[in-house]
Amino acid sequence: MTPLHVALRVRDLTGVETLFHLTPRDYNKNAVAGMLLAAAQSKLHNLLVIGGDRYTYDETITIAKNVYDFPNSIEMISGIRAFEDEFGLVSSEKFFVAAGTDPSILYSRNKTTIEKEMSRLVGRQDAGADAIQTQPVFDLSCLEFIDLAREHGIKIPFMIGLLPLKGEADANHIEKRFAITIPSNYKVSIRHRLDGESKACDLALELIRKGVTCLHIYPRENPNFVLRVAHAIMSSKAD
Repeated sequence: MTPLHVALRVRDLTGVETLFHLTPRDYNKNAVAGMLLAAAQSKLHNLLVIGGDRYTYDETITIAKNVYDFPNSIEMISGIRAFEDEFGLVSSEKFFVAAGTDPSILYSRNKTTIEKEMSRLVGRQDAGADAIQTQPVFDLSCLEFIDLAREHGIKIPFMIGLLPLKGEADANHIEKRFAITIPSNYKVSIRHRLDGESKACDLALELIRKGVTCLHIYPRENPNFVLRVAHAIMSSKAD
């Protein structure tokens, strides 16, 4: 199913506002315009724009080809804002657009790589992004990343990603498939026991104590994990 349909179903079944995602990898401009019109008509006004991990050569044979009619997420965000004007949407009908980033690039300590990502963040903000949603983080270094982004002029809020790992093999797969760097000491700590949920929950509490106000939780097909994090946070605030 398309992300738009899933977001609508979840919203209609639960009454909770949802956010669907768009990637320039998968949709050309005509498809994006159609999805935005459908979303606006359905009063679904929240979306996430991410570049999308490119399909490998083998995947283009069995799954699909990379589209990139919009060259990158910055151009797609600009396109969305242009479509809003073309459709004549008033302020209350316009989309809340989140963009993505990966704080784990800090582990590289490569100044060129880090500066390029800071430049892209500024571009996403200038194109009209309302917030930044991060890839999963596994320690508090994401706060250093946010501080650096603020120094580069990023004023919009961050939503910090949390993903429970199922063991060292799972961590290695996540790194390889999605190019996310996971600290080696973190992988060692889950080598012999599947305590990824506990570690992610503990990190959520640490982030909240440090002033983070919005978390993006990857449930990994286990919605009870989301409830576990929410309960832990509410309990800590009650204390």
